[in-house]
Amino acid sequence: MGLAGKNVVIVGGPGSVGSALVAHGVSLEIADALDRQVEERLKGGIVSQVDVSTHQLFAVKPTTFLEFAQRNAAAFGGTATASRGLG
Repeated sequence: MGLAGKNVVIVGGPGSVGSALVAHGVSLEIADALDRQVEERLKGGIVSQVDVSTHQLFAVKPTTFLEFAQRNAAAFGGTATASRGLG
């Protein structure tokens, strides 16, 4: 189940994403860049909307974040876990 068309709520204020990433070993430069990206997404507008038109054009199923995370867990230093439903 994906989140396309659903609202995603990020809990915490500006800088909370970057601070959490640094606390888990991500470099300050990467954490700052990701924090700025989250801030831009939270502003809304066209850049915060998911566009799957290319997926549709080439008949490719969009990847959910859960699928991406499980497939790439080792690259980020984690391990893939069993899928949990998103009520």
